[in-house]
Amino acid sequence: MADKRSYHSPAREGAALLTRHAVVDAAAELFETQGYGGTTMRSIAKRAGVSVETVNALGPKVQLLRSAFERRFLPSSPDGRMTAGSVPEVDVSDSASVRQVLGPLIRQFERSAGMHRALGAAADIDAAARRLVDDLRDAQRQQIYGLIDRQFGKTSTTEAKLKVADALAYTLSHGAYDHFVRACGWSSVEYEAWAADTVVEHLRTL
Repeated sequence: MADKRSYHSPAREGAALLTRHAVVDAAAELFETQGYGGTTMRSIAKRAGVSVETVNALGPKVQLLRSAFERRFLPSSPDGRMTAGSVPEVDVSDSASVRQVLGPLIRQFERSAGMHRALGAAADIDAAARRLVDDLRDAQRQQIYGLIDRQFGKTSTTEAKLKVADALAYTLSHGAYDHFVRACGWSSVEYEAWAADTVVEHLRTL
């Protein structure tokens, strides 16, 4: 029997990654400027310079919405792949220490603010987009709860940790960033200082 081995081509994989990035970047630009309802798979293909079949292979459209948001929000590794990153150890009783962690997160808010607004608008008109927004919100809350539980798991009740997780899920959110920076005219530095103080204040209750 012939030896069936998978063919590995770094050049082909690299080209495929570049194509994916082109499609997702095109989708992000259109979602931000034309809205979810006004963006079609054909318009994404035209903006990216690829075939509609190529775009469909990366779809459906709601998956492209998620990929576009993640492309804006998540940092990239040197090879262009998106990475969630890790949370470094931090003195959660000290605002200055907390700000060292929040700085990179707030820059992610800045990069992805337009896509987050596009997500919200899409959720108003599309059930699949609404589920996506709910999933992203739940994942954020669970991540925050996990970090709190790791730090205070043996000294606080589940109810107390959940309440703090709820509060911090808003404090450290696109919604809060958009409210203070875009609507109220705060600078990103002012929002960062407020968020750090608020994080410390809530964690002190545990």
